[in-house]
Amino acid sequence: MVSTATAGTAPDGDGYLLTIDDLSSVTLDPTDTARIETPSGRHVLRLAGVAEHCVVAPGTLLEVEVLPRSTSFAAFEVTCQATGVRTTVVTTGTDRDVDGYRLVVDGTDRGVAPTNGTVLTRLGAGRRTIVLQGLASNCRVDGQDSHTVTIEEAEVVPIEFTVVCNATTGVIGVLLAAGSEPGEYAAVVDGRTTVPFGEDRPGYAVVPPGAHEVSLTAPDHCTAGNPSQSVTVTAGSPVRDTAEVAFAVRCDPTRLRISAPTTRPDPDLLYSVWICDTGWYCYYNGPSLLGTLAPNGTLVAVAVPGLSYYLELRDVPRNCSVQVPNPTAAVMPIPGDTVDVEFPVAC
Repeated sequence: MVSTATAGTAPDGDGYLLTIDDLSSVTLDPTDTARIETPSGRHVLRLAGVAEHCVVAPGTLLEVEVLPRSTSFAAFEVTCQATGVRTTVVTTGTDRDVDGYRLVVDGTDRGVAPTNGTVLTRLGAGRRTIVLQGLASNCRVDGQDSHTVTIEEAEVVPIEFTVVCNATTGVIGVLLAAGSEPGEYAAVVDGRTTVPFGEDRPGYAVVPPGAHEVSLTAPDHCTAGNPSQSVTVTAGSPVRDTAEVAFAVRCDPTRLRISAPTTRPDPDLLYSVWICDTGWYCYYNGPSLLGTLAPNGTLVAVAVPGLSYYLELRDVPRNCSVQVPNPTAAVMPIPGDTVDVEFPVAC
């Protein structure tokens, strides 16, 4: 069993690395206990990662004799004594300063303070003034921007700075308005930035504050009642401003229009029209009934652009014949178009 115990004015908060015979290692918290399985015999334990202001007793190197089928105990007592300040920085808001800040003590730069975290600065005893500098232009210290403290020997004084950062940009959210034609669309912001969006998938663009123009880019067979909209976004607050733009899109349907001009038809005759597309449905199930069609009548059906369709006219009387290939060759509708498919029948 190996244990560590850390005490003092500035305990080492980073933890340690314990190596056994320079072959294997485990990590230990400042106050921790670890059970390590080893063969019997003499073993060398080495504690690494100890801060320079800390002292280890009896030392960072220990030799331990482990007897067969027994447990040996080893302990590292770590004492950390320092004189100085422990500075904690808490940053909130948006567009935070990513490279941290500078900690200035009595006019002297003493290194980086993290955006969110704590740093120990070793100082001599006496009266000290600590200032946080190097903030980005959109960030400010909220509350007390300097601390003057009196430090005694072997004392670490805690201080805290709270920083608030304001957003430097805004966001434009692009949505498909309710009741619009489902699909994938795009909008262009200020003629430069393309923002894809669609049903249940809004798009976003990060923009500088000010007025912006958002224009819809849609297929030729689709239109919007408001294809170009102006929005304004602001900046300068901890929460990023978001302006939403909704486009109501209407698209012309893609159709198949089937007819069967027939000479001397039976007035009670009805043809059946069957359809098969090149997708998986046709592969597994074959043609399906699209509808019925009277001689010299018309059957209109909605089609999916991008699919190839095969159409077949059935229930043709024996005394009649279809004058074109039946089923048809592949028919591929263009989005928004109506494709005419004609089955001339001679009786």
